[in-house]
Amino acid sequence: MSDPFLARAQRRVGTVLRGKYRLDRVLGVGGMAAVYAATHLRNGNRVAVKVLHRNLALQTGVRERFLREGYAANSVEHAGTIRILDDDTSEDGAIFLVMELLDGETLEARWQRSGRRLALPEVVGLLDQLLTILEAVHAKGIVHRDLKPENLFVTREGRLKLLDFGVARLRESASPSQTRTGAIFGTPAYMPPEQALGRVSEIDALSDLWSVGATAFTLLSGRYVREGNSAAEMLAQAVGAPVPELLTAAPLLPSAVARIVDRALATEKADRWPSARAMREALASAVAAYEHPDPDEQTTVVRVSQDDEATRVGVTQFADTLPGAPESETSTLPVPTVRRPPTAARPAAEAVAPTGEAAGPAEVARPGAEAVAPPRKSVWSERRRRRTIVAIVAGAVGLTVGIGVAAVVTSGAKQASASPSSRSPAATSAPRHAP
Repeated sequence: MSDPFLARAQRRVGTVLRGKYRLDRVLGVGGMAAVYAATHLRNGNRVAVKVLHRNLALQTGVRERFLREGYAANSVEHAGTIRILDDDTSEDGAIFLVMELLDGETLEARWQRSGRRLALPEVVGLLDQLLTILEAVHAKGIVHRDLKPENLFVTREGRLKLLDFGVARLRESASPSQTRTGAIFGTPAYMPPEQALGRVSEIDALSDLWSVGATAFTLLSGRYVREGNSAAEMLAQAVGAPVPELLTAAPLLPSAVARIVDRALATEKADRWPSARAMREALASAVAAYEHPDPDEQTTVVRVSQDDEATRVGVTQFADTLPGAPESETSTLPVPTVRRPPTAARPAAEAVAPTGEAAGPAEVARPGAEAVAPPRKSVWSERRRRRTIVAIVAGAVGLTVGIGVAAVVTSGAKQASASPSSRSPAATSAPRHAP
């Protein structure tokens, strides 16, 4: 079945709005608006134009809300929010916003293109950027209310942009991955309990953090926090069903990272992270612990591989630098040192110990990135003790052998001097043949 919104949007391609903006192609269509790549005819600038569907523009208050919330991003004054450059009404009465044109893809598109799962280092870097943006957003008293991979854009330079401030709550769709209108705003797959219950007065910055947790859960596990065939099913789960722990869906992830996501997904707001900054700092500490482990903690790390190469490399090595976190004021997360995996393939459940010995099966408690053998008391003392024992034993054996050999030689010499038959034949026979 053809999409009527898409067909209507395609008919606008090639038209010029207010004699300035030529609509070149459709970038995307939603239940509320269509977004076009456009060109400013006088200065040649490339921009994005978001045109509100005319049926929504006729509804009371929609125009004012569209414009007001469109400019909410500008008030944040952060590089991670998209800039609104202009607004106007077309000749046929359509309201539109002119925005900066981004080059890249949405996080939803990247997730789908990567087989519905992203590597841990990439997700950590993107979360760090997102939480940094939310610090600035929440400081302005703004709550996004519709955070999800579709509203997160990754540029070709790896910078994250947060899209659709509040406007997305006007979209209407029966799809579980789309926004609903009415008393309940947001996307069921990423909607916190208070939002699913329609308790608008309780929706605040902590609601956004729940959506961050739901986004991380999906990117890392390949699953939604709530599974269902419809938005209604997901909303029903939001009311009664507990949220699963991340490790149940992605058991190879580091437990330190999983706990951060689980806390963000707490049902009670008081149990969640108190702020975007607190969550970001906890995430940075978890990464730092992996990159710079405590030297006093002598542990044997068991690396477990799996079919998913992205997760295996991300978990067992924390291998690559974080591609989603460019060095700028928008990100303070320490970038891991690049350590490439060895070229030789390791067995599926190889236990790698600092001594070079393979850890036994008993050390693998469960399939996970943090399977850890018990601490070792003193590796170097144990080695010296073994070498000393070997040296003592070898010395004792050598001494015993030497004593035995000496005794045999001495005994033989004594026998030789006492026996007549041991004399030379020439000496004994000479007198007989004398003349």
